[in-house]
Amino acid sequence: MDFAEDGFLYGPGIISDKLYRIDPNTATTTEVGDLGININSGQDVSYDFDSHQLYTITCSGGFFWSESKFGTYDLTTGAFTEIQDMGGDQYAVFVITNTPSMPVYAIDIDNYDFGVIDLAATATQDFTISNTGDADLVINSMTLSGTNAAEFTHNAAMPLTIAPGNSHTFTVTFDPAGLGWRYAQIDIASNDGNHTVTLKGAATSNIPTIPVSNWAIILGVALIYFRKIKHKERLVSDLTDFKNLSGLFLSGLSAINTFTLTNYRINILL
Repeated sequence: MDFAEDGFLYGPGIISDKLYRIDPNTATTTEVGDLGININSGQDVSYDFDSHQLYTITCSGGFFWSESKFGTYDLTTGAFTEIQDMGGDQYAVFVITNTPSMPVYAIDIDNYDFGVIDLAATATQDFTISNTGDADLVINSMTLSGTNAAEFTHNAAMPLTIAPGNSHTFTVTFDPAGLGWRYAQIDIASNDGNHTVTLKGAATSNIPTIPVSNWAIILGVALIYFRKIKHKERLVSDLTDFKNLSGLFLSGLSAINTFTLTNYRINILL
């Protein structure tokens, strides 16, 4: 018996003189059809992936196996087709060593971190798929999935065929829609199996701030506080804020704080 390119095993039955197909996963045997010849012993068969033929040397012609023929079995009907009469010689082994041409998938990056970028920005990265096999590599689909899949896109058109020894480069863009870490993956389906590329990136918001020392905070707020009392204006910070700031300074902590000072009148505060 031997495997054909459809993934099934094929071989003849010496009692029934029929060709059979066997599913290697379930051991289910299916009759293909009559051989059209009488065989007397186990027959060596070998499938050639280039010619798509199941070759054999038969042993028939009675008890002494006086007939040997080289030929093929039809995988659709089971019928034997003679290529050459081998006379009365007996052949115990018959092997064709050809192996099928196969694509081989390879990618340069299968796990990428875009790092931390601003929420309003985007980042890109190129990925290259190569075919190191000897048959066409067909990429049937590249689908983004995961928690934040909508924030990652690629520009590869599907389906994609890559010839042996060639490669194809595509670009992934990270466009965050929220703060923090974002996660996704590319699910790649090909005729050399399924593959995954994992992606992640983080977004932050860079809001402009003005660093102010504790001394400046206390003196500035105190000045504003007492001037507004004098002019009976609405206060930016109440007395509680002032006490808290004073406590922060007096505790000896060194900190940088950001405050927004608002003038609710037309005239300048100073």
